[in-house]
Amino acid sequence: MATTKLCVDGLGRAAQVVMADISHGAVGTGTTAPVVTDVALETETDRVATTKAIRDANLFQHRTFFLNSQMPSPNVEEAGWYMNGSGAANSGDLLCRAIFTFVKGSQDLLLIFEGLIQEEV
Repeated sequence: MATTKLCVDGLGRAAQVVMADISHGAVGTGTTAPVVTDVALETETDRVATTKAIRDANLFQHRTFFLNSQMPSPNVEEAGWYMNGSGAANSGDLLCRAIFTFVKGSQDLLLIFEGLIQEEV
């Protein structure tokens, strides 16, 4: 059987395709640990269209900016990025989900998702 490698241009194109589909970042109050079978945030409270997208070859980054008024009180406990979603809660396909604690005060929140498309080593 021949050995096949996905080349740099192919990796870059794969990153471009995934990046083009990411449309919204969302925050919520769920605290259950993320699992690969998640299809939505546990308790989504707000979502915002991606503020900025950057790609360099097979590395990409999506930034989503939430005003303080858009975040749940007292804490943000989870965040996720959706592909092909709309402004409606739980619309689109969940790309990734994370849990953390951000105590709401007077600050705004910038969430950054960074992905790297590469062959498994």
